[in-house]
Amino acid sequence: MKDSLVKANYKYNDAEWAGIVGVSAEAYDSYMSAFIKDFYTAVIRLIDRAVQKLDTTPRGLIATEIHKHMGICVKEAENFMGREDELFKVRMLTQYVRAVHRI
Repeated sequence: MKDSLVKANYKYNDAEWAGIVGVSAEAYDSYMSAFIKDFYTAVIRLIDRAVQKLDTTPRGLIATEIHKHMGICVKEAENFMGREDELFKVRMLTQYVRAVHRI
């Protein structure tokens, strides 16, 4: 499978196998440290590339702003889940006030 991938798209790490026990704790720590470092570097590189490709035209800036607002709305909407009782009480109070004051 490795031969079918573009070499720039993967990183090869080797961990020395210790017989029946498997990988020693030291080798595992070394392997994981290298993996985490490589993964972090790759993600940062991808983010930097994406940021450089941002559309800075007026239309692109508006789209970016709308996207950010949508993200905030979705995140904040999660906070209102399960508050149907409170919303119902507010709705009833509002209807009562309108009826009493004929608004």
